[in-house]
Amino acid sequence: MKNKVKSLVKINLKLCNLPVKVGISSLVFFIAVYMISSRLAAISRSYHINLNIWDGILKTVNYSSFILGFYLPFVVVITTFFNVKNDYEKCIMLRSSHKRTYIVSKSVTNSILAFLFTSLFFVILFIINMFMFKYETWWSDFVLNKENVREVINTLYVNSFVYNLNPIEAVLISYIEIFISSLILFSLRDLLMNYIQRKYIVYIIISSYLIGNVIFDGFSLEGGLCEAYKYIGLDTMALLYKHNFSQNNYFPVPLWMSLIFSFALLAVIIAVNLLLNRRLVISHD
Repeated sequence: MKNKVKSLVKINLKLCNLPVKVGISSLVFFIAVYMISSRLAAISRSYHINLNIWDGILKTVNYSSFILGFYLPFVVVITTFFNVKNDYEKCIMLRSSHKRTYIVSKSVTNSILAFLFTSLFFVILFIINMFMFKYETWWSDFVLNKENVREVINTLYVNSFVYNLNPIEAVLISYIEIFISSLILFSLRDLLMNYIQRKYIVYIIISSYLIGNVIFDGFSLEGGLCEAYKYIGLDTMALLYKHNFSQNNYFPVPLWMSLIFSFALLAVIIAVNLLLNRRLVISHD
């Protein structure tokens, strides 16, 4: 099975048309990050705010409208479309190997893609902010001052975690959260694709899920499903500041619990996909 999985992963990656997708993503990430960071740098100069590279990076990865409304939808779209002979090759793979092996290979492929695009995003993020702001080994004095940040909260970011984490830890955890959130979306998309024959229905479901997360994030809804959303919503899973830190008890979910829920949700999606593999036979054979 191990060799079959390796072979299928290679085929999956070949079909992904990675050079084109990486090229498009690099350009899109560069433009988006540059716009966010340059605006923050301009405000920093205009109001004589002393910021550093970590402020630029953490501003972007905690910008909920950008992460939920642009980055995550973009990586879902770029990994769904622009493939090479997708349907034809998928038919060959399904008929030449066990369905469970195919599903495992897709899960491995999704992990590689999530790692690739998350890494590409963070590399571009680091390079641009390296030129925009000065490099320091610790948080800027400005962001450590609660009163300062409260005055420019919409321009900067919620600084609740700066008293509990050092900059490297904050960036690393943000990387893990965005990686896991991307992987959850990829896995959910593949789960639906495997068992819903009409692709447009899958696109509607995924789009509704993404839009729903943006709406839930924008409006502090209470009660019912909204309470469950606080634990497994994309904003909680992908945004570092949306956790319960010692200096901020507004959000109910501690960081460690959020990471556990994220990994658990991912495991459930993959497990359901594997358990329903016989249904995949009925749909495609």
